[in-house]
Amino acid sequence: FINTESWYTTMKNDYRFNAIRLLCYRPPMNVTGGCTNRCIPIGELTTTTKTLLDSAVAITRRNRMYAIIDYHPLGGWDSTDAITWWTYVANRYKDETHVLYEINNEPLGTEGVDPNLPSYERRMFQLIRGLAPNTHIICWSYAAGTAPAFDQVRATQGIDYSNASVGYHIYG
Repeated sequence: FINTESWYTTMKNDYRFNAIRLLCYRPPMNVTGGCTNRCIPIGELTTTTKTLLDSAVAITRRNRMYAIIDYHPLGGWDSTDAITWWTYVANRYKDETHVLYEINNEPLGTEGVDPNLPSYERRMFQLIRGLAPNTHIICWSYAAGTAPAFDQVRATQGIDYSNASVGYHIYG
């Protein structure tokens, strides 16, 4: 996890980035590979994790950049961990107008549908929205979604997209 002012300044000034996605790796990590030096460590909401997030949010604020806090278990989800995570994160940064939240990066991995995903997305959206009513929320975050996946999005009630979006990663 890169957390130096100079790195953010370089990304903004040299490469014209206006948003940084803060990959916050969490269990279950149902893929091979795991975490690199550019992510917040897996595990409890430790003092280190909180300090890294606070620092990144402050640096992006000073540099007039967006920060996307990305709950990143990749290829799955743990509802108990997600509730703990978002209860802390959504409440802590709710007044930071440059911060956006991504509910869950690629909860289905690279393909497929899961009948449990709609209720999970709705519950997390409603939890986050209740704690941070003005923060933009990125929902679903499919990796190469398919028509059945998009049918789940359309059929799911209880998510208001007036200040939210559907994440979609195009690979290949």
